[in-house]
Amino acid sequence: MKKQLITGIIITVIASIGCSRKLKPICYTDEGISREYYKDGQTKSELFCKEGKLNGVSKFYYESGELKSEMNYINGELEGEAKSYYKNGELKSLENYKDGKLNGLATYNLKNGSFDKFIYYKDGKTQQRKLRSTPGYLPPLY
Repeated sequence: MKKQLITGIIITVIASIGCSRKLKPICYTDEGISREYYKDGQTKSELFCKEGKLNGVSKFYYESGELKSEMNYINGELEGEAKSYYKNGELKSLENYKDGKLNGLATYNLKNGSFDKFIYYKDGKTQQRKLRSTPGYLPPLY
């Protein structure tokens, strides 16, 4: 009975949170590299930690071993470029963060190697969206 109650609570929490990438990875060490592994032993993530907070470039991998994403943290907050990749190694998205919030140009890539969506953010809020209408198109920076 107690085990069922705990399982129910966990499922409720997961359902309410969803699978958002806004969930921060957790450092399992105060200093150094914190690694997480898939069941088969393949590396799932490498997090650089300082004083128990994310600091430096953290990397996440697909189960097959290819790089899935890399992002920079300073004192536990996203800062600078965050990149995600398709399994074939092509860039999927490039986002910029400042103080843990999306800031500046974010680009989202089609699998054919060209960007098809551009979103400008300021302090985590969408300012402008543009879709690619011609090959090689890059929107002006505001």
